[in-house]
Amino acid sequence: MKKEKKRRVFALFCLVSFLLIDNYNKDLTVRGDMDIFSFISTLFLWSKEP
Repeated sequence: MKKEKKRRVFALFCLVSFLLIDNYNKDLTVRGDMDIFSFISTLFLWSKEP
């Protein structure tokens, strides 16, 4: 249970960092959005792992 929560917090931290970095690089528009989508999908699949 503790490990699962830690993993969720880490995933959230990664997502926030990624969004901040992406927001900082404004010139990555469409490509950036696609990257965010694939990043979220990867995180979602990763968090589903046993």
